[in-house]
Amino acid sequence: MSSIGDEDWILVTSYAPDGGQDATVERVVELSDRRLACWTPDGTGLADRFAAAPVVSVRPCSRGGKPRLDGALLEGRAAVVTAGPELVAAREATRVKYGLGAQVSGALDRAREFFGAATPEAVVLINIVG
Repeated sequence: MSSIGDEDWILVTSYAPDGGQDATVERVVELSDRRLACWTPDGTGLADRFAAAPVVSVRPCSRGGKPRLDGALLEGRAAVVTAGPELVAAREATRVKYGLGAQVSGALDRAREFFGAATPEAVVLINIVG
């Protein structure tokens, strides 16, 4: 049986205190301490999203966001990191696992920044509970 960190894509759903939900499709890697990490070259809004709603559910999905019903549905706690060794480890693990796809994401963000405001690089760290 494989770990959810071995999946190509996961659906990360956060639950707001008012009952709302926000789901996004993310690339995922597993760090050496078994936490899941979702790196993004554009972390705009992530700190607000997960500060207000750190409880998340994760499950494997397609790139388009269709949940894989044969995959585990797990609960976790999310935190956003914008600097430090965890960011570096997640970024490098993502580049190794996703290769050209991760490089293209970074290049597209740099191109957007050329014509607009700089966007913060970030990683969402997810501690699976249970």
